[in-house]
Amino acid sequence: MKLAVVYEGGEVQEFVPFVATLRRFFTVPAVGKFVRLKHDYQTEEINWYKPRKAATQTEVPETIHLNPFELNDFVPLTQERQEFTLQTMLIANPTMSRGEAINRLHELTRTSVCFTDDGNSWDKGRADYLFGTNVNAAPMGWKMLGFGGNVYRQISSNVIEAIDYNLPLPDPEKLYREKPWLFQWATQCYMQQTGTFEMLGGKMRSQWKVSRFPHMAPVGLLTPVWGAGGRNRIMESWRYAPIANGATYSPYVP
Repeated sequence: MKLAVVYEGGEVQEFVPFVATLRRFFTVPAVGKFVRLKHDYQTEEINWYKPRKAATQTEVPETIHLNPFELNDFVPLTQERQEFTLQTMLIANPTMSRGEAINRLHELTRTSVCFTDDGNSWDKGRADYLFGTNVNAAPMGWKMLGFGGNVYRQISSNVIEAIDYNLPLPDPEKLYREKPWLFQWATQCYMQQTGTFEMLGGKMRSQWKVSRFPHMAPVGLLTPVWGAGGRNRIMESWRYAPIANGATYSPYVP
């Protein structure tokens, strides 16, 4: 299935939102300033050009702290916002049934997954409206995270464009067609080298595998980029770098 994407300059391009492989390529729009979040192994600050340490784990989510101009880093996952998140997941894999997507979102919002930690998950008593758990309780909290490899539109300095969760939410598929940078692919870095090297910090260093979250296999997990007032902030300047208009990129490193 192909979707026509109209960018700010009026240019129309086509892309395929559903590809059942780990190789996904996207093109940076021709108009506007954009930045890309670096992978863990592309920074010295995480673990000196290696994946972050993971004890007994073989992979760790490449989460990056975003600060949404509000004190609380968690968006209350009201029924409307939860439905928006579900529909975003289905953009990545429109062949999936709604019931299966609800089950996968339910698993995705356990306390052991990064989005709903710190007591914000349904298994800590919060409401999962779509699954029907604790529906009279307070909404779950969805942490506003960035992920390595993704591209965002830069408003100024470390400020990026985001979906304003305080306004009525638009149709996610229409928004994805118009502004795909308001969505991102969840990535995680594996303790596995690819056999390829990159120039990092003035030295050729090993490239490490970066793959999808397993919850939406064999595709990937597409999530909204939330932010108060339509903005969010990348808190560490060393986590992002400019990316040229028209450049082709993938959030994954197979």
